Amino acid sequence: LLQRRADYGSSEADLQRRHPAHRRIMPMPRLCLLLLAALALLPVAWTGSLALAALAGALLAGEVAGKRRRMRRLGLRLPSCRIGVAVLREHVAALHGLSADVIRYSGLPSLAAVFVWPPLAPSAAVLLLAAPLVDHRRLKPGCGLAPFVALYWLEMAAYQLGVWRGCLARRTLRPLLPSLHWKR
Repeated sequence: LLQRRADYGSSEADLQRRHPAHRRIMPMPRLCLLLLAALALLPVAWTGSLALAALAGALLAGEVAGKRRRMRRLGLRLPSCRIGVAVLREHVAALHGLSADVIRYSGLPSLAAVFVWPPLAPSAAVLLLAAPLVDHRRLKPGCGLAPFVALYWLEMAAYQLGVWRGCLARRTLRPLLPSLHWKR
């Protein structure tokens, strides 16, 4: 299975060469990135971290208020807490997308970055755990959480190594350089 995943990943370089217009898109959810930056800054600059977290909270509150106003204009009356929960779920989904992309294409370099700059560990942990945790809850597999996460990482590491192998064979980095899609 791992060999098959690596072989599948190695085909990305060839596919990118054949279909250059269909470049991989990487979600870049601004609010999630802001909170990840705050988490990374916490051990080295807690005041900056606090400022980023406060900014994220203000942006989130503004988003909830804006959605509430739009719903009222449509004649829908929902409590702010329900709107807030829906907005938070949207951001968790965005974090899931970012996490899945990072794990699939740059999980191993992300782990290496933690060894270079240890304050990245909490942010890297969030990025490397969000997708498998959400998928375990969503898919309800027949195994426990720890084995699921380990197998998820193992499968994605095999895929990632395959992508790198394909990049080396085709002498291109294009599969590793996505088109960034900035989201609110």
